[in-house]
Amino acid sequence: MDPADQKSKGRIWRELVGWSCLVIGVLGIILPIIPGIPFLVVGLAALSTEYRWVRSLLVWMKRKLGRYWPRQIKIPRVRRKVSRRNDQAL
Repeated sequence: MDPADQKSKGRIWRELVGWSCLVIGVLGIILPIIPGIPFLVVGLAALSTEYRWVRSLLVWMKRKLGRYWPRQIKIPRVRRKVSRRNDQAL
């Protein structure tokens, strides 16, 4: 199996889990049975490596929650996409 193929599968799974958790989190805010906030945080953390706006939202949440934010949860950096133009120039 090609390493690039494994990375794309991991990316697909990470996005699937992230968007699913976000949907469950929004439903959890509406419905009293499901805990919404934990699902929102997990979904945002899963998507923060792919989308810059999600990482910005997580950083904003961390600033607002302040002392309530668990110290063990680190916000991952956004992965940079390599442009094909740069590859051809090298």
